[in-house]
Amino acid sequence: MNIYEYLKKDHEKVNDLLEKFFSLPKDDFEEQESLFEEIMEEVLLHSQTEEKSFYRALEDNSETQGDIEHSFEEHVEVENLLDEIASLSAEDSIWLEKMKALQKAIQHHVKFEEEEVFAKAKKILDENQAKELVKEMEKLKQEETMLPSS
Repeated sequence: MNIYEYLKKDHEKVNDLLEKFFSLPKDDFEEQESLFEEIMEEVLLHSQTEEKSFYRALEDNSETQGDIEHSFEEHVEVENLLDEIASLSAEDSIWLEKMKALQKAIQHHVKFEEEEVFAKAKKILDENQAKELVKEMEKLKQEETMLPSS
């Protein structure tokens, strides 16, 4: 597996969680909050480890530098939405509206990354580097999940 397949798998996992979230009954607040926690955990683990591996491998290349900066900005946007939603209760009137905004921001980011960044990255990273980044990202994920929660 190369980094592109690996990241797509991560993207699909988050998308599946979001679809599951939006299929819940609108008044099942407890399950919504539980699923939101899982979504937040997955998104943060993905973005933090992606930044330290895939983005780091591309950020200094003139072909991808602007796209990586844009991707970092999108990660911040998503993280801000996650923080905002985490401060709310599922019973708040704006809860679902914020979750829809989160889903839209994530879908936009995934589309940009898979269509724009991957195409350019494939011209920069050889197949061996693309495979090594999977190992690096896996290692980072293991390290992140072993850290105590703050």
